[in-house]
Amino acid sequence: MVRKRKQSVIQAEIVRLRASLDVKRQQHDSLERQVEKLREECAKFGSSTVDIEMLRENLKQLESIYSELNHEWEKVKVELRAAPRITLLERAEAPWD
Repeated sequence: MVRKRKQSVIQAEIVRLRASLDVKRQQHDSLERQVEKLREECAKFGSSTVDIEMLRENLKQLESIYSELNHEWEKVKVELRAAPRITLLERAEAPWD
């Protein structure tokens, strides 16, 4: 019974991590599209206007966010592949037995 309970906890954690991974993937794809769009916009404008500097700063911020999401995505993938952190050391007994 304890094993089943622990297994259900672990399964719930796996489901939660997979959902989190899906969200991270969607965010990753969205940010990647935004970064590419901003790169294209920067290429159209020339090299010394205020607009370009603002876009470059925006691009830097998006790349930073992209980098963080990528890092989080990698951590979630590692967690999904890792062995469960909860292990059964001995059988639990009720204190009144």
